[in-house]
Amino acid sequence: GAETIVCRSGYSSLLDLAALGQRAILVPTPGQPEQLLLARHWAQTFGMATCTQHELESGLVPVVSGSPAQLEPNTKAQQALLDLVLNA
Repeated sequence: GAETIVCRSGYSSLLDLAALGQRAILVPTPGQPEQLLLARHWAQTFGMATCTQHELESGLVPVVSGSPAQLEPNTKAQQALLDLVLNA
């Protein structure tokens, strides 16, 4: 597998990274301020790297030095989903 993933910093992408336990370079979609905020937060919290689309296109790729994000499992939500599926 890849050591580092380059991806957008949307909510779903970030949760996928956490589920995979991967480090990443986060590239917010231009014009999406929430992605910029999420990228900055994950960079500060988990040591992910972030850059703009223009920087990436110019070959200015940052180095990732942090650890993969680790999220605690939501066992109540998992059990509720399991109950819903099994009782359908």
